[in-house]
Amino acid sequence: MRKLILAPLLFACLLALSGCSIGESSSPSRFYVLTPLPEGTQPVSFEGEAPSVGLTRVQIPATLDRPQMVVFTAPNEVNYNEFNRWSEPLSQGIGETVRRNLLVLMGPGKVSAFPWMQTFPRDYNVQIIVQEFGPYTYLNEVILRAVYRIEEVGKGKRDTVFVAEVVYNQPIAGETQNFDDIVDALSKTVARLSQDIAAEIQKLEQQQDETEGENKSADAPKTETTEAGKGMLQPHFRGLDKE
Repeated sequence: MRKLILAPLLFACLLALSGCSIGESSSPSRFYVLTPLPEGTQPVSFEGEAPSVGLTRVQIPATLDRPQMVVFTAPNEVNYNEFNRWSEPLSQGIGETVRRNLLVLMGPGKVSAFPWMQTFPRDYNVQIIVQEFGPYTYLNEVILRAVYRIEEVGKGKRDTVFVAEVVYNQPIAGETQNFDDIVDALSKTVARLSQDIAAEIQKLEQQQDETEGENKSADAPKTETTEAGKGMLQPHFRGLDKE
């Protein structure tokens, strides 16, 4: 009698366990990474050698600081998708993608991400604070909102030279809003952020070159033509010029 009672119980347990394993295998988790700009993307041009840039650790809000994909399904509703996840911490993934994008845009060896080596010489530091990043399915687009700051480094000084708050909206391709298309759209917003950062650094370098050129021109000795001889070099005393 005891054997007859235990047999159905054992069968039920085995059936339950097999059902769990079948359910897990039918819905495996998928893992994603952001895609950097491809090699061959039009780089940013500089007058001389491109400056060196240090990228500090990217900051993200607590809402996004988790492995699950965060989906904004309504203005006041968030869904954490258990079966679609980031393969690495999101802040690290964004930072590495920006770093690789800037390498494509500014040249190899010109960008280092935190923690960098003490010996790495930097002309600029770039700090990125992400405020929003994810798919807004009710809008059929992804949004990246961030603040980035560019800091001039060198000669014992650290000065903030540019700050901007930016918003990038990117439509989700296709009609099904699958996560492949969502991650592709998110990668494009990070690419646009990287291109804006590179463009601002280019402007800062151009302004610096123009300022240095003006200073050299102001400090250069004047050449005056006299009756005694043309092209004679005359001393120029700053502050003593006639009005």
